[in-house]
Amino acid sequence: MPKSITVEALKPYVRKVAPHFLDQPNVTSVGIGYKQVGGKPTKELCIQFTVGKKAAPEALEALGTERLPEKLVVNGIEVPTDVIERSYDAHLRPQAALRKPNRKKRLDPIVPGVSIANVAVSAGTVGAVVYDARTGAPYVLSNWHVLHGDTGEIGDPISQPGSFDDNRVQQNLCGHLVRSHLGAAGDCAIATIEGRQLSAEILDLKVAVDQLAEPALGDKVMKSGRTTAVTHGVVARVHVTARIDYGDAGDQDIGCFEIQPDPDHPDRDGRRLARIGRPEHAADFAD
Repeated sequence: MPKSITVEALKPYVRKVAPHFLDQPNVTSVGIGYKQVGGKPTKELCIQFTVGKKAAPEALEALGTERLPEKLVVNGIEVPTDVIERSYDAHLRPQAALRKPNRKKRLDPIVPGVSIANVAVSAGTVGAVVYDARTGAPYVLSNWHVLHGDTGEIGDPISQPGSFDDNRVQQNLCGHLVRSHLGAAGDCAIATIEGRQLSAEILDLKVAVDQLAEPALGDKVMKSGRTTAVTHGVVARVHVTARIDYGDAGDQDIGCFEIQPDPDHPDRDGRRLARIGRPEHAADFAD
């Protein structure tokens, strides 16, 4: 009987080899998932690559890339690989609206699921309320590309809502950027809330994040976002490293997991996009 391997055993190996494979121009991410056959996941654990464009072996040279291995040996065990066509970007997706929803208005208290941004960024989503492990001080959590951005610095003023949703920025100032990270630990940032109240209950979900957990393959997840409101998904890959173009910040290798749409709860407009996030991004993977 062939030896099997676990997600935890694959994790350090995938993190180690991901930068090597991501140096190939066509490879967009490396992670752990279930091998797909005919577009549907099986129960066979594999190392899963995504590429910008699938191509026959003879066409790979024109793409400036090499053929990916069909198997890799991890701890003496042969692990199958899988290749899926997919690319990623840091997506704010600002949208105009004739009638502005509450998610895009100035709110007091501020809650997860509504518009927020660095004053130099258009708009993104408050993902969750988090607390300093030492002092207990509350902060709002969002993405680096929302609260920090290409030109941002620690201490920058933050606006709720973001300037795309309401350009009266000086009236909407609500705090300052405290910490941010863009890299192996994800795309994330936190900010203070000053001069307004803060509630941890996520808009339209009526729950608050009270603990962190590692995502597992097959986990059902929900998010509450500024643009898409409440959407549902399923964790499809874990311990993923994706190379994403952040404009002036250049290409960055981002540690993440991947969420695909939940077929039991399709998005209202029928989108079939995969999203990436970190456990810390409890409610903002695409907005």
